Amino acid sequence: MKYGLEIKQKTEEGESIVAVDAEGLIDGEAASLYYTFDDAEYKLEVADGGVTQTRTGDVNLFMRFEEGRSTLCRIEDGGRSGAFALLTKRLNIEFLNSGFEAECVYSDGEGGADTSLYIKAYRLEE
Repeated sequence: MKYGLEIKQKTEEGESIVAVDAEGLIDGEAASLYYTFDDAEYKLEVADGGVTQTRTGDVNLFMRFEEGRSTLCRIEDGGRSGAFALLTKRLNIEFLNSGFEAECVYSDGEGGADTSLYIKAYRLEE
């Protein structure tokens, strides 16, 4: 199934918006969407009360957001790799008839600046 996907990220420095078409499945309790952006392949999953994003390309990235939990963001860039903590302060996920919306506030560990993330996916007419 085809979906429209909008991802807005806001920090103290400003905001960025990604709007792409995605393919996958949203079944009312979980979502798994695949899309391409900036010459990289992405997978966005919403399940078990969390949001996971995986990026595959020149730089590989894995992020998982779960409210009230600290998780690791893993990055691989060529032969180098590393990880840092993400603290998810708030995560609200709402499944709708034709998609879902998720709002997340997180920081890069204790004391880091907050980043707001808003994700909206909606079924495209075929």
